[in-house]
Amino acid sequence: MLAPKLADALAGACSVDELARVAHVPQRIAGNAMSGRPVATNSYLKICLAVGVDPAPTLKMEKSCGPNFDFAYFAFALKLRRGVNKHTAREAAKATGLSAPTICRAERGEPMQIGVVLALCAYIGVHPFGYMRECST
Repeated sequence: MLAPKLADALAGACSVDELARVAHVPQRIAGNAMSGRPVATNSYLKICLAVGVDPAPTLKMEKSCGPNFDFAYFAFALKLRRGVNKHTAREAAKATGLSAPTICRAERGEPMQIGVVLALCAYIGVHPFGYMRECST
């Protein structure tokens, strides 16, 4: 589970109110992150940006271009990578340790949990901050 890693980084760093203000997330979400409970992908990445935690240290950090994770842009990149690799959904699933239906949902641009996003970012080879855009998703 990834949320406890973020909670460790947040331990004693600031108050829930301060984290919510700096990360532009609701206080409830900030509290969940600080206590190690799971938070949605968009909130998780906003909090990581706010406190300087790299959610994908094995990938080259990208400059964030906005406050929201763009699942449509991410879906396009996943489809492109799968095409370049000449992988079927099943082959991509095997390469990422995910299921083929999860790959298909990600390629439709559906919101994914942070663990899925990080696994697919490693497959694509682009840091998750590279998908932060000005969008409404």
